[in-house]
Amino acid sequence: PRAVGQDDQADAARHMLASGYMSQALHPTIAKGLGWLHEFKEAPIRTAGHALGLSNPRYDYEMDMHNNALGIEMAQKAKNRTDFEQMVKDSIAKGTTSTTPGRVRLMTPEQAAHIYPVIKAYSEGKIIQAGKNEPPKQSTV
Repeated sequence: PRAVGQDDQADAARHMLASGYMSQALHPTIAKGLGWLHEFKEAPIRTAGHALGLSNPRYDYEMDMHNNALGIEMAQKAKNRTDFEQMVKDSIAKGTTSTTPGRVRLMTPEQAAHIYPVIKAYSEGKIIQAGKNEPPKQSTV
């Protein structure tokens, strides 16, 4: 499958490895909190609104948090760092577009079709707006 590093297998592996390494070095609860802080940093108002039940999360929030939790779980089961890294590598090939316990979560083709043009437009400095429960749209302003 195509890997561009955002919302794909590479992104899932990055979330799993970072959370897993932190859980082994620090503590699973600390790793979970740091993962949430990372997502908060990416979209603070939307993430805080979601935590308070006032808004929907960013399009990739649930997927990233699922993969963070999976990385923490795998790291706690692994015998050592090499074992953990192999578990992540093996699980990436079994990724799914749903939140299935124990399975890496990836974007659906429909989600990817909406977001990749947005990422490109954002990287080119174009203004992006997204409404509640809508795929992101490029502004005409």
